[in-house]
Amino acid sequence: MSVNFLSHQNLTLSRLLAGEYDQATLADIVRNSPYFDEQWYSREYPEIQYNDDGCPDAAFHYTHYGFKESRLPGLMFDGNRYSEYHQLKDVNPLLHYLASGTPGDYRCHEREQSILVRLNDGLEITSGERALILEQSYRNTTGRCLNLCQMPGSLSEKILALRTWGMDKWESCSDLLNKSTLHATLREKYGFTEAQAPVPAAVVARASDIDDQMWMGLPESFYMTCNGAYGTNVNVMDKKVVNRVDLIRIMADLQVRATSRQVMDKLSSSRVMEPSIIIYSHEGNLNAPVHQDVNTIGVLCLNGRTTLLIHYGSGRTINLLDPDYKLLSSVMTADNGSQHKVAQDLTRPECLDEIKSKAELMSKNAPCLLIEFVCRGSEFSCREVLPDLDKGTFTLSNDQDLRLGATWDISSWLK
Repeated sequence: MSVNFLSHQNLTLSRLLAGEYDQATLADIVRNSPYFDEQWYSREYPEIQYNDDGCPDAAFHYTHYGFKESRLPGLMFDGNRYSEYHQLKDVNPLLHYLASGTPGDYRCHEREQSILVRLNDGLEITSGERALILEQSYRNTTGRCLNLCQMPGSLSEKILALRTWGMDKWESCSDLLNKSTLHATLREKYGFTEAQAPVPAAVVARASDIDDQMWMGLPESFYMTCNGAYGTNVNVMDKKVVNRVDLIRIMADLQVRATSRQVMDKLSSSRVMEPSIIIYSHEGNLNAPVHQDVNTIGVLCLNGRTTLLIHYGSGRTINLLDPDYKLLSSVMTADNGSQHKVAQDLTRPECLDEIKSKAELMSKNAPCLLIEFVCRGSEFSCREVLPDLDKGTFTLSNDQDLRLGATWDISSWLK
């Protein structure tokens, strides 16, 4: 889908009402508006016939005929409700809205449940439907409202906009999001050594497959992750003090969530992965807890360039740094979910330039990737690759809004 968030900047209400725009110009404005969902329009109204002479496509039809027939441009804008509220007659409600900038929530929220049903049934959803669900998720998670049809300002908003309008752009790097084969992908495609891309100690299809014999063969210290774009790591520092039954129960619950409750994982075909459990050894590599100078660093790349560094400190402290490792903000999350600023004195890792180079190589064809590395001195190991920040959580930020990315031009990815 091609979306230009500024396509209506020269549209004025006075000229619209005076009929000064030709048909093609108005259709182009609708066509490039994120409120118009061509795929949804064609699916919702299959009886409409298009031809090259009078009505070439869905956008043209809605612009000049569809709104008069009470058809909607998509689920992000209920033109009928807008027309009724503003008492419009023979005026396209979407064009009126774009020209006037009249505030108000005109989303089709009553359709949200039907979108979730389509997702759970494995059916394809459109970009507009995806936007509606993402806005709802953001609202439920952060308590803040979000308008994905406006030019996004914060970094988290831009990442959400990419999920909405440019989801297919992750397809080329779907192999990096598959944790069960990540180690092979890193070595074969990106030149990582075996130490830099550790081979899993075990991969199991179900948590219940970890029987007594397998448990005996696992390392004394390891971490487990459930495959998927938003997998969760569980660390076992000392196997002798862990109850195997409880650990299996925890991992089984993660697998259930990965298949039934993780709506985000279902928004793109590239995220549909079997929720296998991958087990990595802490011993003999950089993840070993005995090393006090081990650092976990996340490199966030947008458009293939390092935009932000995330240093995961002690406890629940997370530090945000610029690409040159200058500290921007530090926050600590308490048990009740609240966040507090804390002071941190960080030492630049010796391997920082190398991991940034590796991360930019991996994200060259992706709109956004967060690549987590474990570093000690000049050595490093790739721990995880994610499609965005903090496994889909957007509340962690500098001053709680991630304005650090405000100069990034998202429009180049949406054309």
